[in-house]
Amino acid sequence: MPRFLNNPSTSNETLPTQIATATTNSSSDTPSENVNSAANEVHEKSSNSEIGAEKNDGCASCSMHFSPATLTRLLDTTVTGKQILQRGSLGLLSKDSQKELVAIVADYHCQRGAETNERVLEEYVNSITALFKGETKRKWKEEEHLNESQSNSLSSTDVITKEAKEAAVWLQQNEKPWFATLDKWTYSFPLRKSMLRKSDQQTTLFQEYHHYNDEFGYQLVDIDFHLLSIGNREGWKKWELLLPKIIKYIDRPYKEEPSKSALKLLKSSNVSQCQQICCVLLLLNNHLRPTKVTRTFKPSVLFAQEEIISFAETDEQVYEKVKALNAINSRYGIPSIARIVVRGKDLTLLAGIFEVHYNETIYKLDSAAKAIDVLVKLNSVLGLPFSRISGLVWNFICSFVYDLQIPEQYESIIKIKRYLDSQ
Repeated sequence: MPRFLNNPSTSNETLPTQIATATTNSSSDTPSENVNSAANEVHEKSSNSEIGAEKNDGCASCSMHFSPATLTRLLDTTVTGKQILQRGSLGLLSKDSQKELVAIVADYHCQRGAETNERVLEEYVNSITALFKGETKRKWKEEEHLNESQSNSLSSTDVITKEAKEAAVWLQQNEKPWFATLDKWTYSFPLRKSMLRKSDQQTTLFQEYHHYNDEFGYQLVDIDFHLLSIGNREGWKKWELLLPKIIKYIDRPYKEEPSKSALKLLKSSNVSQCQQICCVLLLLNNHLRPTKVTRTFKPSVLFAQEEIISFAETDEQVYEKVKALNAINSRYGIPSIARIVVRGKDLTLLAGIFEVHYNETIYKLDSAAKAIDVLVKLNSVLGLPFSRISGLVWNFICSFVYDLQIPEQYESIIKIKRYLDSQ
């Protein structure tokens, strides 16, 4: 059982600390979704319902009884919560889903202003295990012990251990077998952690850890992203639930032909998920419009659509398109960025290969969702900038799909998020 449900205290002030401790020690992703408004909404509804009639001993500021019905309403108010409900209906929750569930309940708890006593915590546990039939108190306790065991075996990500040094030496001398590379990569993390998320260190990183350049180097990027605990590692899985809602939002008349064609394909009966995601990337530029790059250069929506994803059939076409886009960046003093290239003639004829290009490094993926996943994680791990032209689209994807903390707030992005959370 996660610690904040297992070790009650007498004050709310210690609750965030307990959650942070559990998150750090479990080496799991830290969900950063803001559920404050959702908590307020559920609290208000529940307080006026029958389940709110029972008085809460030991919670002077709140007279609400927490039940499976309350938990269902709470989860149903956010995209992440709905995903947890869906996953729970299919079977056991993953560790990441459990961590997301705990974060949502913890935020709700703080919004209630309730004391963290034994009875309140027991209500949470009982509601979770009642709603998710595959979850048991014993299983949650076992999972927590497992997380602690894994944390102890890997030590802290800030401590350079003997194992970390030995792993780094192995990586300097070896590239294969790949399964061993993945294992050593995890143990060597403390040695490169200080260089991550710093754009001025990426050249050194690629020299000292040349495995990034391997065709499967994106798996190493994924490990670093996970160990940094900066966002939702499984954000790419959200597309299945998000697509119908986003499509509904962007379904409106467009003047320019590329947008009209994308919308037409998006609404066709035989469109694939990869085509849907590509169409959404293109059409979002109409709603999260390109920003001014320089005082004299403000890209059009059409330019942003050509820049956010490129289509090419041959290696030569890929080379020429990436070269041309990089030349434009260079002309306006924009740093080199990672790009997505989709193999195929256009949206209607995709070859099933989705590439992420950064300088000389090329990763080939089998879906649009995974290509976006790799680009987001690569930029996050290396501290690389996203495109300044389609920056608002990437801002939305990073913050809403991957729960990354983005300092810039834009009304157009907030508008979409509110709409999606309301669906």
